[in-house]
Amino acid sequence: MNLKNKVVITGIGINCCLGKNKQMIIDELRKENYFKMTSLAEFDDLGEMYCGINHNVEKEEVKTIFSMDKSEKMALHAMKEALEHANLVLDNNLRLAVSLATSIMGSDYLENYVKETENLYWILNSKACLRRVIQTMGISAPMYTTSSACASGTAGFGIAVDLIESGERDVVICCGTDHISAISIYGFKSLDALSLSLAKPFSEERDGINLGEGCCVLILENQTYAQNRGATSYGEVVGYGLSNDAYHMTSPIPDGTGALSAMMQTTENKNISKDNSLYINAHGTGTKANDVMESKAIASFLSETELKCHISSTKSMTGHCLGAAGAVELGLSLIYQMSELKPITANSDERLLTELSSMNDQGFNYKYTLSNSFAFGGSNASILIKNLPTKQEKSNEY
Repeated sequence: MNLKNKVVITGIGINCCLGKNKQMIIDELRKENYFKMTSLAEFDDLGEMYCGINHNVEKEEVKTIFSMDKSEKMALHAMKEALEHANLVLDNNLRLAVSLATSIMGSDYLENYVKETENLYWILNSKACLRRVIQTMGISAPMYTTSSACASGTAGFGIAVDLIESGERDVVICCGTDHISAISIYGFKSLDALSLSLAKPFSEERDGINLGEGCCVLILENQTYAQNRGATSYGEVVGYGLSNDAYHMTSPIPDGTGALSAMMQTTENKNISKDNSLYINAHGTGTKANDVMESKAIASFLSETELKCHISSTKSMTGHCLGAAGAVELGLSLIYQMSELKPITANSDERLLTELSSMNDQGFNYKYTLSNSFAFGGSNASILIKNLPTKQEKSNEY
């Protein structure tokens, strides 16, 4: 008997290059208005490149007593939106926790120290990013931070799921946030991983990634707690999976077995009929190595589960949001479902997906969403969501 508490998603807050909130992002997706060539003044030696720059937060004043870097500002905006969307009132009786996922949040303080504009307190400042955000929001709760490179966002959801399933917490605010910095852009440049044009995930002509930046905050709740307070649930967490290739510092294991392990864990001991449909938000970076590996892993996953699926990579529209990627991509997946828009992979012939996607010509109404995040160091994370209709019906099936 499964005595674990069920976990539902009751609020979404998101900002990225597509917009400063859910509605703006939906509008931009409908217009197919994605990111454009951007010249980064602070990195002028790199010339012009395609980057998913989040200008939306910069245009608005952030009222806080603290000095904040861009990742913190994005997190503050998204957290406010998510709490409002969830209609969640924070009080001292709420059994709450906060889970933050990032890879380079706080790195600006190190960069400023190197430039001699920051003193040795940069070490404390970089570690206090989450505290500054939640103090500004008036939140007092246990804090958890996940930093497993580009798998951070999805792995951070896993912490939240464990806290709620075990009964330790009723509500967890899950935040994934990252911005483009010298560390990220020169790091990927040194690996020759940046595309000089638009990234083309799963395309025959793919040649690398476009960096992006953004933040997504999801409110996860114990289903019973959410129902008792009359909250609307937009998705139910079926399961998540974590694995590590133990293969190479930057390259994934070519046969995709590590990624497959993470995906298969999401369905373990779950009553999922093979007649159900699935949307897979792929990691889909647009690099030669990742897309071949992930295609193999997805093929094996579909062979095991016999699910019908549609696959896309939203990185083709947002850029790679690094440690926030998993959070932003799950947020976009939920937005697609809520707005009844069909996810696409922009700029791509999707050659590697031709034999995998089985729903491209069948309309778009799916029951589950699987979001993948596969990172440097072989860190893999996947999360499976059951999409809930507006009029939610009780069911014993996951």
